[in-house]
Amino acid sequence: MPINTLQIPSQQGTNIDTNPYAEIGPTSSIVIVGANGSGKTRLGAWLEFNGPQHRLVHRVGAQKMLNFPESSSPVALEDAYLSFKAVVDSSSLVNNREHFSRTETKIHQKWQGDAATGTVNDFRHLMIYLMSEQYEIVLAYAQQAEQTAIYKKPVATKLGRIKRIWEHVIRHRQLIIKASAIDVKLVETSDANNYKASQMSDGERAAFYLIGQCLAVPENSIIVVDEPEVHLHRVVQSTLWDAIEQERPDCLFVYLTHDLDFAASRIAAKKIWIKSYDGKFWDWREVPAESEGLPEEVLLAVLGSRRPVVFTERTRGGTEHTLFSRLYPGWTIMPQGSCEQVIQATKSFSDLKHLHGLECRGIIDLDFRTQEEVADLHSKGIYALNVQEIENLLITEDVLTAVVRHAIESGTIEGTVSDKVTQIKQFAFGLLARDKDQIVSRKASWEVEKALRKFDARAVGLDALKQALADTAALNVDALYAPLEQEISRVLTEQDYPALLRLYNNKGLAKQVGKFFGIQKSYPDYVKGLISLSKGELILQALAASAPVLS
Repeated sequence: MPINTLQIPSQQGTNIDTNPYAEIGPTSSIVIVGANGSGKTRLGAWLEFNGPQHRLVHRVGAQKMLNFPESSSPVALEDAYLSFKAVVDSSSLVNNREHFSRTETKIHQKWQGDAATGTVNDFRHLMIYLMSEQYEIVLAYAQQAEQTAIYKKPVATKLGRIKRIWEHVIRHRQLIIKASAIDVKLVETSDANNYKASQMSDGERAAFYLIGQCLAVPENSIIVVDEPEVHLHRVVQSTLWDAIEQERPDCLFVYLTHDLDFAASRIAAKKIWIKSYDGKFWDWREVPAESEGLPEEVLLAVLGSRRPVVFTERTRGGTEHTLFSRLYPGWTIMPQGSCEQVIQATKSFSDLKHLHGLECRGIIDLDFRTQEEVADLHSKGIYALNVQEIENLLITEDVLTAVVRHAIESGTIEGTVSDKVTQIKQFAFGLLARDKDQIVSRKASWEVEKALRKFDARAVGLDALKQALADTAALNVDALYAPLEQEISRVLTEQDYPALLRLYNNKGLAKQVGKFFGIQKSYPDYVKGLISLSKGELILQALAASAPVLS
């Protein structure tokens, strides 16, 4: 019967006298993910030698020598298998089978005396076992063919199955299986271009080795693979392990990895996050398959960082990601796209604090939110900027002053700091005056859309629907439009620059400021470049003065 559950040490804090093990499953695969030093490999060794299912476990180590043997001669199949499991020459098995079946001998022979960190050198033993199995099946088929004229389809050998999977993963290559060796042929080329398997690339050898290890184990095994992504290009990782899992539906696959991309790629797998290991207990948690509004890969990335997280708008490498990475060095910055996604991610991650124990915050653009809306978001750990959008943070008066001073001192521009800052501010006021009607209309539209979203679509009955529509239709557009029109007029009359930055949602404004510095690239890119330099510390301080203070 296929195995689909794994027993691991109970979570830290559990009464181990009454509940020593926790059961994970049912599932066909499990990914145990954690940072380097968190105890993943030692857990793998525990599964192999100390766990209640240790007799079912076959572990593929992270530290392994991938020297493909030039040739491999078959031996008795039983001897070949024990030789592969114990990593000893078959000649050593004479009168010593029981000795080489012991745990202590296996640790000494296979793991070089260290079950957790030893380097495995078993490629030769694997090949001898595969060649021996191939030889016995082919010999049995030949003998059967001599005894009857009735055609019978040959039994698939492990080497034949490895060839099929390997060629599915490594395109444009074919394996040529010979009596005691394997060659590689380039597809659609002459045999003159063939090369020995020992000359395979690291990725080609790793793929063959991993397929072979997984096919060599008995039925209903637990296959523990430490660092399953090593030597494999990301393009082939999922294809390889998907194919291997499909070939061995009877087995439970357990992957130990620190590679978060790999962990996220095993979509159907249960995920376990190991936080730490103190030499006796593992501190681990099961990762929810998909918390609403928080993709699994995001949760894994945050867990792997072990730092508090700030969810931001837009994408990795964008303005928010670059600025906030410098402004909040102790936090992991995780761009989420839209403001709605930031809000949902912050809520979802906060709801999972029992899993990770980490603080999280969200930062979004002010947009046209009211003070009441800003206060409500703040109570949920979400901070709205004090400017309409992130680009406006780059042109506050403090930041402009710092950037202009740097440009003058470096000889990029001439003049005085105050004159240049005044020119830029006047330019911004001119654009606001030009776009006044457009800005007021956007704000009014924002409020109308917000009101329409409140329409009660769950209303039942004619009267209830009419009332829901009446509540929405009661919206007074004049009352929305006039106050903002008056506010913009006030900003222009009083030259209220901070208010301009809170009202004006023109992403092109910050980009156009670049012309005052005589630069070819956009002003936001110019500032991002400056704050990456040691001379940009004053600019960073100016940015911090207007950025949210996370508490």
